[in-house]
Amino acid sequence: MESQNGAEKNKLSKKNLWLIIVGSVIGVAIIVGILLAFLLNYNVNAPDKVVVDKQEKTYFSVTANDSYVGYRFKFKSENTELVFDSKSNVITMEELEGLVAGEKYEITACYLAETEGANSDYSQPITWICYFRLSTPNVSYQQDGVLSWDKIENADYYTIMIFTSTGLIQKETTSLSFDLNDINGGVYQIYVCANSNNKYYEQSILAEKIEVSFIKNFKPFESATLDTKTKILTIIGSQLITNIDIKIDYKVSKNYSVTYKKIGDKYQYEINLNSSPFVVTEESKIEVNPSTLDSYNIYNGQPTTVVMN
Repeated sequence: MESQNGAEKNKLSKKNLWLIIVGSVIGVAIIVGILLAFLLNYNVNAPDKVVVDKQEKTYFSVTANDSYVGYRFKFKSENTELVFDSKSNVITMEELEGLVAGEKYEITACYLAETEGANSDYSQPITWICYFRLSTPNVSYQQDGVLSWDKIENADYYTIMIFTSTGLIQKETTSLSFDLNDINGGVYQIYVCANSNNKYYEQSILAEKIEVSFIKNFKPFESATLDTKTKILTIIGSQLITNIDIKIDYKVSKNYSVTYKKIGDKYQYEINLNSSPFVVTEESKIEVNPSTLDSYNIYNGQPTTVVMN
């Protein structure tokens, strides 16, 4: 009887041991399966394609994922591969170093985990050509009518947009200043932007608007001569003038409209005194001066006497 009970107990012990072993194996398999499923799912959860949003700045973004600790953006060209890690799912051009204007890049992104091996896969690539926007000039205005600004890296020239009560005056210059004395006086709203001859450097954002009430005080002419044979009056001045007062003996023709030639930094005006309403003799005394046009364009100086040749 005792031997029979011992055999039964031994049989039960073996059965229990087998159950324990089988249970342990199944438990380990379940844990490994859960871990593998987690890791595999964790790694294949790649972001959607990178989105490029071009506004005043250029933004690169991927869908946010709070299951990860960060984001990695990869820019790959024929010549280089640049990698940028970020805590944010949105980065801007200003944060990136090493990009080359005009270079074509394939951009991808992945989610960063606590360890490199648990990072997500990279997103599908997008193709992007690198354009840089030029920096915005910092413009200042002096009461003598001169606008000036700082030099902008990679800029070849600057555009000055002057809005008047009647329209737009647009000028371009390679210098770092513009003299409003080169146009007439008035009430203006002025914007300046930087430009490049390289198409991969885009025009800057307009500088902050400058509002001015510019009074132009015309300067006397530097010289005035009359060819007595042709009756061509030639006037040289340092400013752009649109209208001239001409006094011949005791008769004055006010606000006579003229055109000019730019010779170096001087302005040359030619008037044919053979035409009406002028009557000229070799004994005539002729004086000329810029016309006062309005309260913003004034001449208070003395007239210039014409020399006969």
